[in-house]
Amino acid sequence: FNRQQVIATTTMAAAAASNNNNSYEAFDLDTEESHLYFFALFHVARSALVTPGAESNQIAWIVHRHRSVARKMKMWLVFIAVGVCTGIVAFALATAVEMLTGFKFWLHSIIVKPTTEHPLDADFVAAYFAHLATCILYAGIAATLTAFVSPIAAGSGIPEVKSYLNGCAIPRVLDLITGAVKMVGLALSVSAGLAIGKEGPLVHTGAVLANVIGSLKFRSFKHQAQLSNFVSGGAAAGVAAAFGAPLGGVLFSLEEASTRFSLEGLWYNFACAMMSALTLTLCFALRSGHVFDINNIGGSGLI
Repeated sequence: FNRQQVIATTTMAAAAASNNNNSYEAFDLDTEESHLYFFALFHVARSALVTPGAESNQIAWIVHRHRSVARKMKMWLVFIAVGVCTGIVAFALATAVEMLTGFKFWLHSIIVKPTTEHPLDADFVAAYFAHLATCILYAGIAATLTAFVSPIAAGSGIPEVKSYLNGCAIPRVLDLITGAVKMVGLALSVSAGLAIGKEGPLVHTGAVLANVIGSLKFRSFKHQAQLSNFVSGGAAAGVAAAFGAPLGGVLFSLEEASTRFSLEGLWYNFACAMMSALTLTLCFALRSGHVFDINNIGGSGLI
């Protein structure tokens, strides 16, 4: 090959890689946060509105977007919604694990059928193989969903969320299907007796919910930096739902997951984590019937 052919081949390969959906890209997380900048934009927009035009209208819309009280209220609503949804998903996960495990032991009791007169006549061998078959079935369904529906859902999910918050655009890592496969697989895997926990999957699921809710048609939240703030709150809500510790969720998001973190986002994340732990506690209280008994509604705290 000559020099021109090599350059043409390299250019075509780079273009093909950039168009590939499986390629990893970087997010643009830089935003203008200078108050002097917005103050100057405000005066430019006010003077430009004397002669209306497309450019002046655009500048006025930018100033309004960054200075609107309604935008602050929408941010609070998004973070609260993420926390509530994460708590509900955590409650659904705990309920599903209890139901699947209960079915497994109910099957054991049907097969064993012990009697008080002859307790050793129970069919323990058949019960053992029924237990083994049930665990293999649960684990097989979880592995099949992960392998063929959403391979990105494999693992705990914390490294993927940290990569997203650090600016790495991993394809389909925060899709709704990925979160659904993660939760279904976690419930089946825990019920199968595998040695896994729920912290990582709940962090990933909270981030998925934050990305889905934050990606709705909010005109003010189109910048990737704002979506990253929502994902950071979702990660905090996941830790809060896993351990009942809102402050622990905020510290996890602040110290371990996020690279960029603002003081304003700290309060948003705390509200999101508090709503997640509170929602999970209230769901368990409603199920147990101790809604108005403050001593029996759950074991969640601040830490």
